[in-house]
Amino acid sequence: MEGRGHGHRGGENPKEREHGHRGGRSERKGYRALAEKPGTHLLFIGARSCSRHKGTVKLELQREGKLTFLVLEEVDWITGGYLEQIAEAAREIAAEKQPEHLVLFGGCQIELLSTDYETLTQNLSRELGIEVRFHKGCHLTGYDPDAMQ
Repeated sequence: MEGRGHGHRGGENPKEREHGHRGGRSERKGYRALAEKPGTHLLFIGARSCSRHKGTVKLELQREGKLTFLVLEEVDWITGGYLEQIAEAAREIAAEKQPEHLVLFGGCQIELLSTDYETLTQNLSRELGIEVRFHKGCHLTGYDPDAMQ
């Protein structure tokens, strides 16, 4: 187990030593799987508190230039202003980073508000001339963290 040395302890799964503890799923890639396709950039959309989930992986992706954060305030969600902010962030990313693919994903607000991300991503794809898709990954609604769609 991480941070506890390398010796076998009672109850420890030997495969964890070999592959690192990953909840019994050594093949799991999480957010990294979203950025695997060359030319892909990720846009995380959420409240400040949501950005801390899987923080180390997100920070690594940000340092690699593969992830941008759009941190929204409560008023943005309440007024619906978040939709234009997402579109503006996508435009800025397209202009500055020139990705071939843009993946939107985020916090639970996305699920709670039942946003029509299909229409948003279709409109952005047409406007920007790149593939824009939405990754549904809210932990409140239950999801497959390894899903590619």
